[in-house]
Amino acid sequence: MVFFLVSGQSSVTVTSSCASLLTIETRTAGLIYSNYNGTYLDHMNCNWNISSNAKLELAFIRFQTESGYDFVKVYDGPTSSSTLIGEYDGDSLPRNITSSSHELFITFTTDGSVIKPGFLAHYHISGQPFATVSSSCADKLTVRSSSSGIIFSNRDGAYAHNVNCSWSIFSSTNVELVFFRFDTEENHDYIYVYDGGSMMSSLIGKYHGNSLPAVITSSSNQLYVTFSSDTKVSSTGFAASYHAYNTIRLVGGNTTLTGRVEVYHGGQWGIICEDGWDINDAHVICRQLGFPSATQAFHSAKHGQGSGQIWIDSLDCSGYELRIDECNHDGWGNHDCGHNEDASVECSSTIP
Repeated sequence: MVFFLVSGQSSVTVTSSCASLLTIETRTAGLIYSNYNGTYLDHMNCNWNISSNAKLELAFIRFQTESGYDFVKVYDGPTSSSTLIGEYDGDSLPRNITSSSHELFITFTTDGSVIKPGFLAHYHISGQPFATVSSSCADKLTVRSSSSGIIFSNRDGAYAHNVNCSWSIFSSTNVELVFFRFDTEENHDYIYVYDGGSMMSSLIGKYHGNSLPAVITSSSNQLYVTFSSDTKVSSTGFAASYHAYNTIRLVGGNTTLTGRVEVYHGGQWGIICEDGWDINDAHVICRQLGFPSATQAFHSAKHGQGSGQIWIDSLDCSGYELRIDECNHDGWGNHDCGHNEDASVECSSTIP
Protein backbone atom coordinates (compact mmCIF):
# COMPACT_ATOMS: atom_id res chain seq x y z
CA MET A 1 0.00 0.00 0.00
CA VAL A 2 1.13 3.54 -0.73
CA PHE A 3 -0.63 6.40 1.05
CA PHE A 4 -0.33 10.16 0.61
CA LEU A 5 -2.16 12.70 2.77
CA VAL A 6 -1.64 16.44 2.94
CA SER A 7 -4.08 18.50 4.97
CA GLY A 8 -6.26 20.69 2.77
CA GLN A 9 -4.81 19.28 -0.43
CA SER A 10 -5.74 16.51 -2.85
CA SER A 11 -4.18 13.11 -2.21
CA VAL A 12 -4.36 9.61 -3.68
CA THR A 13 -4.13 6.15 -2.13
CA VAL A 14 -3.29 3.12 -4.29
CA THR A 15 -3.41 -0.55 -3.27
CA SER A 16 -2.58 -3.37 -5.66
CA SER A 17 -2.38 -7.15 -5.70
CA CYS A 18 0.62 -6.69 -8.05
CA ALA A 19 2.75 -4.07 -6.32
CA SER A 20 5.53 -4.29 -8.92
CA LEU A 21 3.12 -3.01 -11.59
CA LEU A 22 2.64 0.39 -9.99
CA THR A 23 4.77 3.55 -10.06
CA ILE A 24 3.99 6.44 -7.70
CA GLU A 25 5.02 9.75 -9.30
CA THR A 26 3.62 12.22 -6.76
CA ARG A 27 0.98 12.23 -4.03
CA THR A 28 -1.70 12.89 -6.67
CA ALA A 29 -0.53 10.90 -9.71
CA GLY A 30 1.17 7.74 -10.92
CA LEU A 31 1.19 4.85 -13.37
CA ILE A 32 -0.36 1.38 -13.43
CA TYR A 33 0.65 -1.19 -16.04
CA SER A 34 0.57 -4.82 -17.10
CA ASN A 35 4.34 -5.02 -17.61
CA TYR A 36 7.29 -2.63 -17.54
CA ASN A 37 8.56 -3.58 -21.01
CA GLY A 38 8.37 -6.44 -23.49
CA THR A 39 5.15 -8.42 -23.12
CA TYR A 40 2.96 -9.34 -20.17
CA LEU A 41 2.76 -12.86 -18.68
CA ASP A 42 0.28 -15.70 -19.05
CA HIS A 43 -2.24 -16.33 -16.25
CA MET A 44 -2.09 -12.84 -14.76
CA ASN A 45 -4.74 -11.69 -12.29
CA CYS A 46 -3.98 -8.19 -11.01
CA ASN A 47 -6.08 -5.42 -9.49
CA TRP A 48 -5.54 -1.81 -8.48
CA ASN A 49 -7.73 0.21 -6.11
CA ILE A 50 -7.27 3.96 -6.51
CA SER A 51 -8.97 6.27 -4.00
CA SER A 52 -8.77 9.98 -3.31
CA ASN A 53 -10.48 12.95 -1.68
CA ALA A 54 -11.36 14.20 -5.19
CA LYS A 55 -12.58 12.72 -8.47
CA LEU A 56 -10.05 10.63 -10.39
CA GLU A 57 -9.09 10.38 -14.04
CA LEU A 58 -7.46 7.41 -15.78
CA ALA A 59 -5.69 8.06 -19.10
CA PHE A 60 -4.42 5.08 -21.12
CA ILE A 61 -1.08 5.75 -22.82
CA ARG A 62 -0.48 2.30 -24.34
CA PHE A 63 -2.95 -0.52 -24.97
CA GLN A 64 -2.53 -3.86 -26.76
CA THR A 65 -3.93 -7.11 -25.36
CA GLU A 66 -5.07 -10.41 -26.90
CA SER A 67 -8.53 -9.63 -28.25
CA GLY A 68 -11.29 -11.71 -26.70
CA TYR A 69 -9.05 -13.28 -24.05
CA ASP A 70 -6.97 -10.77 -22.04
CA PHE A 71 -9.06 -8.02 -20.43
CA VAL A 72 -8.75 -4.75 -18.54
CA LYS A 73 -11.90 -3.86 -16.59
CA VAL A 74 -12.51 -0.50 -14.92
CA TYR A 75 -15.15 -0.08 -12.19
CA ASP A 76 -16.63 3.17 -10.85
CA GLY A 77 -15.99 2.48 -7.19
CA PRO A 78 -13.84 0.50 -4.73
CA THR A 79 -14.43 -3.12 -5.86
CA SER A 80 -15.44 -5.35 -8.76
CA SER A 81 -19.00 -5.15 -7.40
CA SER A 82 -19.10 -1.44 -8.32
CA THR A 83 -20.60 -0.21 -11.60
CA LEU A 84 -18.56 -1.42 -14.58
CA ILE A 85 -17.35 1.55 -16.65
CA GLY A 86 -15.78 -0.55 -19.38
CA GLU A 87 -14.20 -3.85 -20.41
CA TYR A 88 -11.26 -3.37 -22.78
CA ASP A 89 -9.25 -5.72 -25.00
CA GLY A 90 -7.51 -5.64 -28.38
CA ASP A 91 -5.46 -2.69 -29.60
CA SER A 92 -7.86 0.28 -29.48
CA LEU A 93 -6.79 2.90 -26.92
CA PRO A 94 -9.64 3.39 -24.41
CA ARG A 95 -11.00 6.90 -23.88
CA ASN A 96 -10.03 8.82 -20.75
CA ILE A 97 -12.09 7.67 -17.76
CA THR A 98 -13.35 9.90 -14.92
CA SER A 99 -14.81 8.50 -11.70
CA SER A 100 -18.22 9.68 -10.52
CA SER A 101 -17.03 9.53 -6.92
CA HIS A 102 -13.55 9.27 -5.43
CA GLU A 103 -12.55 5.69 -6.29
CA LEU A 104 -11.68 3.50 -9.26
CA PHE A 105 -11.05 -0.26 -9.30
CA ILE A 106 -9.11 -1.79 -12.20
CA THR A 107 -8.47 -5.45 -12.99
CA PHE A 108 -6.27 -7.18 -15.58
CA THR A 109 -6.59 -10.88 -16.41
CA THR A 110 -4.84 -13.01 -19.04
CA ASP A 111 -5.25 -16.57 -20.29
CA GLY A 112 -2.54 -19.16 -20.94
CA SER A 113 -1.68 -18.58 -24.58
CA VAL A 114 -0.94 -15.41 -26.61
CA ILE A 115 0.84 -12.49 -24.90
CA LYS A 116 1.03 -8.87 -26.10
CA PRO A 117 2.78 -5.55 -25.19
CA GLY A 118 -0.01 -4.80 -22.69
CA PHE A 119 -1.22 -1.53 -21.22
CA LEU A 120 0.08 1.55 -19.45
CA ALA A 121 -2.27 4.05 -17.79
CA HIS A 122 -1.78 7.29 -15.86
CA TYR A 123 -4.02 8.08 -12.87
CA HIS A 124 -4.39 11.58 -11.48
CA ILE A 125 -6.80 14.00 -9.84
CA SER A 126 -9.49 14.90 -12.38
CA GLY A 127 -9.13 18.34 -13.94
CA GLN A 128 -5.46 18.78 -13.08
CA PRO A 129 -2.96 18.97 -15.95
CA PHE A 130 -0.51 16.09 -16.01
CA ALA A 131 2.61 14.97 -17.85
CA THR A 132 4.21 11.56 -17.46
CA VAL A 133 7.31 9.90 -18.93
CA SER A 134 8.33 6.34 -19.72
CA SER A 135 12.02 5.81 -20.49
CA SER A 136 14.44 3.11 -21.60
CA CYS A 137 16.88 4.68 -19.10
CA ALA A 138 14.91 5.03 -15.86
CA ASP A 139 17.92 6.44 -13.99
CA LYS A 140 17.96 9.45 -16.33
CA LEU A 141 14.57 10.80 -15.33
CA THR A 142 13.38 12.79 -12.29
CA VAL A 143 9.69 13.51 -11.68
CA ARG A 144 9.11 16.89 -10.00
CA SER A 145 5.30 17.05 -9.94
CA SER A 146 2.29 15.42 -11.61
CA SER A 147 2.80 17.74 -14.58
CA SER A 148 6.58 18.23 -14.73
CA GLY A 149 10.03 16.69 -14.42
CA ILE A 150 13.55 16.46 -15.83
CA ILE A 151 15.17 14.21 -18.44
CA PHE A 152 18.95 14.14 -18.75
CA SER A 153 21.97 12.34 -20.18
CA ASN A 154 23.84 12.39 -16.87
CA ARG A 155 23.50 14.05 -13.47
CA ASP A 156 27.00 15.54 -13.38
CA GLY A 157 30.45 15.05 -14.89
CA ALA A 158 30.42 13.65 -18.43
CA TYR A 159 27.96 11.20 -19.98
CA ALA A 160 29.00 7.61 -20.75
CA HIS A 161 30.04 6.17 -24.10
CA ASN A 162 27.59 4.07 -26.13
CA VAL A 163 24.51 5.57 -24.50
CA ASN A 164 21.22 4.85 -26.26
CA CYS A 165 18.25 6.27 -24.34
CA SER A 166 14.71 7.30 -25.16
CA TRP A 167 11.99 9.21 -23.29
CA SER A 168 8.31 9.17 -24.25
CA ILE A 169 6.44 12.14 -22.72
CA PHE A 170 2.63 11.99 -22.59
CA SER A 171 0.48 14.86 -21.28
CA SER A 172 -3.07 16.07 -20.81
CA THR A 173 -2.25 18.96 -23.14
CA ASN A 174 0.68 20.09 -25.29
CA VAL A 175 4.13 19.34 -23.87
CA GLU A 176 6.85 21.96 -23.44
CA LEU A 177 10.52 20.90 -23.32
CA VAL A 178 13.04 23.41 -21.95
CA PHE A 179 16.76 22.64 -22.24
CA PHE A 180 18.84 24.23 -19.47
CA ARG A 181 22.12 22.36 -20.03
CA PHE A 182 23.49 21.30 -23.40
CA ASP A 183 26.97 20.16 -24.48
CA THR A 184 27.50 17.04 -26.62
CA GLU A 185 30.26 15.94 -28.97
CA GLU A 186 29.48 17.81 -32.18
CA ASN A 187 28.56 15.67 -35.20
CA HIS A 188 28.75 12.46 -33.16
CA ASP A 189 26.46 12.49 -30.08
CA TYR A 190 22.88 13.49 -30.88
CA ILE A 191 19.54 14.35 -29.30
CA TYR A 192 16.49 13.87 -31.53
CA VAL A 193 13.09 15.30 -30.60
CA TYR A 194 9.97 13.96 -32.36
CA ASP A 195 6.51 15.54 -32.42
CA GLY A 196 4.56 12.50 -31.25
CA GLY A 197 4.87 9.19 -29.46
CA SER A 198 7.66 7.43 -31.39
CA MET A 199 10.55 7.77 -33.84
CA MET A 200 7.96 7.42 -36.62
CA SER A 201 6.54 10.84 -35.68
CA SER A 202 7.62 14.09 -37.36
CA LEU A 203 11.17 15.13 -36.45
CA ILE A 204 11.25 18.51 -34.69
CA GLY A 205 15.01 18.74 -34.45
CA LYS A 206 18.40 17.02 -34.32
CA TYR A 207 20.70 18.67 -31.76
CA HIS A 208 24.43 18.43 -31.00
CA GLY A 209 27.31 20.68 -29.99
CA ASN A 210 27.00 23.33 -27.28
CA SER A 211 24.25 25.68 -28.49
CA LEU A 212 21.21 25.57 -26.21
CA PRO A 213 18.15 24.51 -28.28
CA ALA A 214 15.12 26.79 -28.30
CA VAL A 215 12.10 25.88 -26.17
CA ILE A 216 10.15 23.06 -27.88
CA THR A 217 6.35 22.74 -27.79
CA SER A 218 4.56 19.68 -29.16
CA SER A 219 1.66 20.07 -31.59
CA SER A 220 -0.25 17.32 -29.78
CA ASN A 221 0.05 15.81 -26.30
CA GLN A 222 3.23 13.78 -26.88
CA LEU A 223 6.97 14.20 -27.43
CA TYR A 224 9.55 11.48 -28.05
CA VAL A 225 13.21 12.20 -27.25
CA THR A 226 16.30 10.09 -27.96
CA PHE A 227 19.98 10.46 -27.04
CA SER A 228 22.85 8.43 -28.47
CA SER A 229 26.61 8.71 -27.95
CA ASP A 230 29.56 7.02 -29.66
CA THR A 231 32.73 5.46 -28.23
CA LYS A 232 35.00 8.50 -28.34
CA VAL A 233 34.63 11.98 -26.80
CA SER A 234 32.05 12.64 -24.09
CA SER A 235 30.93 16.03 -22.77
CA THR A 236 28.81 17.43 -19.94
CA GLY A 237 25.63 16.39 -21.75
CA PHE A 238 22.10 17.73 -21.58
CA ALA A 239 19.30 18.31 -19.11
CA ALA A 240 15.80 19.49 -19.98
CA SER A 241 12.64 20.12 -18.01
CA TYR A 242 9.27 19.00 -19.37
CA HIS A 243 5.85 20.22 -18.28
CA ALA A 244 2.25 20.41 -19.37
CA TYR A 245 1.88 23.52 -21.52
CA ASN A 246 -0.26 26.58 -20.67
CA THR A 247 0.21 26.41 -16.90
CA ILE A 248 3.20 28.55 -15.97
CA ARG A 249 6.20 30.20 -17.64
CA LEU A 250 9.26 32.41 -17.06
CA VAL A 251 9.58 35.55 -19.19
CA GLY A 252 12.36 38.12 -19.66
CA GLY A 253 15.31 36.14 -18.30
CA ASN A 254 18.67 35.71 -19.99
CA THR A 255 18.52 31.91 -19.48
CA THR A 256 15.71 29.36 -19.41
CA LEU A 257 16.17 29.08 -15.62
CA THR A 258 15.17 32.63 -14.72
CA GLY A 259 12.54 35.25 -15.45
CA ARG A 260 9.30 36.95 -14.48
CA VAL A 261 6.69 34.42 -13.33
CA GLU A 262 3.54 34.28 -15.44
CA VAL A 263 0.61 31.92 -14.83
CA TYR A 264 -2.17 30.84 -17.19
CA HIS A 265 -5.70 31.17 -15.80
CA GLY A 266 -9.10 31.92 -17.24
CA GLY A 267 -7.79 31.74 -20.79
CA GLN A 268 -5.02 34.32 -20.40
CA TRP A 269 -1.53 34.81 -19.01
CA GLY A 270 -1.05 36.98 -15.93
CA ILE A 271 1.41 38.00 -13.22
CA ILE A 272 2.19 37.14 -9.60
CA CYS A 273 2.59 40.16 -7.30
CA GLU A 274 5.58 40.30 -4.94
CA ASP A 275 3.49 40.77 -1.74
CA GLY A 276 4.62 37.94 0.54
CA TRP A 277 6.84 36.55 -2.23
CA ASP A 278 9.71 34.47 -0.84
CA ILE A 279 11.96 31.50 -1.58
CA ASN A 280 9.27 28.97 -0.55
CA ASP A 281 6.94 30.35 -3.22
CA ALA A 282 9.81 30.28 -5.71
CA HIS A 283 10.54 26.61 -4.92
CA VAL A 284 6.99 25.65 -5.91
CA ILE A 285 7.19 27.67 -9.14
CA CYS A 286 10.42 25.92 -10.14
CA ARG A 287 9.05 22.50 -9.18
CA GLN A 288 5.94 23.06 -11.30
CA LEU A 289 8.19 23.96 -14.23
CA GLY A 290 10.14 20.73 -13.73
CA PHE A 291 13.30 22.33 -12.33
CA PRO A 292 14.91 20.98 -9.14
CA SER A 293 14.36 24.01 -6.86
CA ALA A 294 14.77 27.78 -6.66
CA THR A 295 17.99 29.62 -5.90
CA GLN A 296 16.53 33.16 -5.69
CA ALA A 297 13.16 34.92 -5.37
CA PHE A 298 13.32 38.39 -6.94
CA HIS A 299 11.16 41.46 -6.23
CA SER A 300 10.43 44.83 -7.87
CA ALA A 301 10.03 43.59 -11.46
CA LYS A 302 13.65 42.39 -11.60
CA HIS A 303 13.03 40.88 -15.05
CA GLY A 304 10.88 43.67 -16.43
CA GLN A 305 7.28 44.69 -15.91
CA GLY A 306 4.56 42.54 -17.37
CA SER A 307 1.27 43.75 -18.77
CA GLY A 308 -2.34 42.77 -18.42
CA GLN A 309 -3.90 40.83 -15.55
CA ILE A 310 -2.27 40.46 -12.15
CA TRP A 311 -3.59 37.05 -11.16
CA ILE A 312 -2.11 36.35 -7.73
CA ASP A 313 -1.37 38.51 -4.69
CA SER A 314 -0.01 37.38 -1.30
CA LEU A 315 0.99 33.90 -2.45
CA ASP A 316 1.74 31.78 0.61
CA CYS A 317 3.44 28.42 -0.06
CA SER A 318 5.19 26.20 2.46
CA GLY A 319 7.70 25.20 -0.23
CA TYR A 320 6.61 21.57 -0.42
CA GLU A 321 3.54 21.94 -2.64
CA LEU A 322 3.63 20.44 -6.14
CA ARG A 323 1.73 23.30 -7.80
CA ILE A 324 0.87 26.90 -6.89
CA ASP A 325 -2.85 26.10 -6.93
CA GLU A 326 -2.15 24.10 -3.75
CA CYS A 327 -0.87 27.28 -2.04
CA ASN A 328 -2.91 29.97 -0.31
CA HIS A 329 -3.43 33.40 -1.90
CA ASP A 330 -6.03 36.19 -1.99
CA GLY A 331 -8.01 34.64 -4.84
CA TRP A 332 -7.55 34.78 -8.60
CA GLY A 333 -7.49 38.41 -9.77
CA ASN A 334 -7.78 39.93 -6.28
CA HIS A 335 -4.85 42.28 -5.66
CA ASP A 336 -3.68 45.78 -4.71
CA CYS A 337 -0.46 45.68 -6.77
CA GLY A 338 1.09 47.40 -9.75
CA HIS A 339 3.38 45.86 -12.33
CA ASN A 340 6.38 47.45 -10.61
CA GLU A 341 5.85 44.68 -8.04
CA ASP A 342 5.98 41.74 -10.47
CA ALA A 343 7.67 38.67 -8.96
CA SER A 344 10.42 36.68 -10.65
CA VAL A 345 12.62 33.70 -9.90
CA GLU A 346 15.86 31.88 -10.63
CA CYS A 347 15.70 28.07 -10.67
CA SER A 348 18.52 25.64 -9.91
CA SER A 349 20.16 23.50 -12.60
CA THR A 350 21.39 20.87 -10.12
CA ILE A 351 19.58 17.57 -10.73
CA PRO A 352 18.37 15.93 -7.49
